[in-house]
Amino acid sequence: EVSEYKFGPMEEDRYQDFYRRHRFAHTKRKGGWDAVRHAEILALGTVPNFAGLDKAPHLAVPFVPKALLLKSEELVPYSKR
Repeated sequence: EVSEYKFGPMEEDRYQDFYRRHRFAHTKRKGGWDAVRHAEILALGTVPNFAGLDKAPHLAVPFVPKALLLKSEELVPYSKR
């Protein structure tokens, strides 16, 4: 459950396990588009569903497959937009 998303600074194992158990993860721009969190989600085998990614600057989030992520929105069973 999403309500379970509460991790302390020493709970990296729980954080990673949380993402490994899900196919999709809702994420968004917080401080900036290039957050390590987005790459971590992908590395753990989960597809990030970015709120507002279609409005991101062209060179934003250069380390993730932006075009594929935008296309993957069709696969998400629901959207939080």
